[in-house]
Amino acid sequence: LLTYSYIFHRLDPPMCSECEVQNTVEHFLLTCPLYNNERLLSGLGNSINEVLSCDPVQECKTLTFLKRTDLYKRI
Repeated sequence: LLTYSYIFHRLDPPMCSECEVQNTVEHFLLTCPLYNNERLLSGLGNSINEVLSCDPVQECKTLTFLKRTDLYKRI
């Protein structure tokens, strides 16, 4: 899972299998090359503030991205 449950269970944070870095929200939304195509197809913004903004259009793009990548099932 991509939540912070690892903290409660005193486990190491999850790592990105593609990049071998800590798998953070910012990483998979903005920088992981594994999701570049889906990011472009979804029209995701270029900053974490934009991607997670309260703008209804951006919210729709973010949800589209999460569904295209099946990440919504893991958060």
